[in-house]
Amino acid sequence: MPVVALLAAGVVLWVPLAEALPQIGRRLLSHENLRELFPLQLSPVLAVLLASLRTFGLTGTALGLRWFDLLRCGLFGLVVLGVLTLQGRGRLGLVEAVCALSVAFTQLIVSVLWPWHLVLPTAFALVAAGPAWHALAVILTLLGGLSYFFTFTWAAGLLAVLALTLTGLSRTRAYRRR
Repeated sequence: MPVVALLAAGVVLWVPLAEALPQIGRRLLSHENLRELFPLQLSPVLAVLLASLRTFGLTGTALGLRWFDLLRCGLFGLVVLGVLTLQGRGRLGLVEAVCALSVAFTQLIVSVLWPWHLVLPTAFALVAAGPAWHALAVILTLLGGLSYFFTFTWAAGLLAVLALTLTGLSRTRAYRRR
């Protein structure tokens, strides 16, 4: 359970700063990337979540935005629990676990997403072992690059259309070869 040990070491390192922790916590929670909501700069996951809440008419009030915060933080908590469980059972290495947690953080917690927020998850995905993690790095890189021209949601949609098109083309070629 290296991630748990890493978190425990982080807590131990914070002990000398005990009186500063409340102020650090307040500053982190009040940071614009966590508190403000810019629909055009949401991650694709948060854009779908916000659109779902709009469909049910829950975003017109302050209570609706609290639902948004509650749902995204709850989903992030579930991802953290899942990653730590997989990592504890030996199914995820330390690099892969940190990569998954950083992707979850950027996609679920950060509400003002900029392309450079994807640098750390991309770096961990490149270092992680396995082609699936490298594919994640490519997807994150393309998502960040396309977001300069489109919103993250449009960029994700374009990548999905590209993936479906390439899958369809490869199946058509395989069918023609028979």
